[in-house]
Amino acid sequence: MLNRYFWAAFAWTAAITVACLLSADTVDKVPLINIPYKDKIAHFTFYFIFTLLWAKYFRSLHKDGIKARAMVFVFATGWGILIEVCQMLFTAQRSADVLDAVANTAGSIAAIVAIWLYRRNRN
Repeated sequence: MLNRYFWAAFAWTAAITVACLLSADTVDKVPLINIPYKDKIAHFTFYFIFTLLWAKYFRSLHKDGIKARAMVFVFATGWGILIEVCQMLFTAQRSADVLDAVANTAGSIAAIVAIWLYRRNRN
């Protein structure tokens, strides 16, 4: 069943995919405060939100919370790695970065923990 949660998660996934595959020159033109490791913070944030949205979708399908979170974590980790491989193979100015994949995974783990804590404290 495709519902509003699916479309929100899908739109976010499409947005981060495009952002991660854009030319590095395009990304560098975005005015941001000069923050150390801003790239890693962005990857962490992208996948934190990615995981929250997909977890909400899978949960809306009445999936068991633990199974839904596990599925989303595997999906988020796999997607993050796939994007890094695509950067290496299909872009001229981007390259795969293991630390980006680590930041993606850390964002996903943080979201899974936040969901777990929220649900635990809600009951």
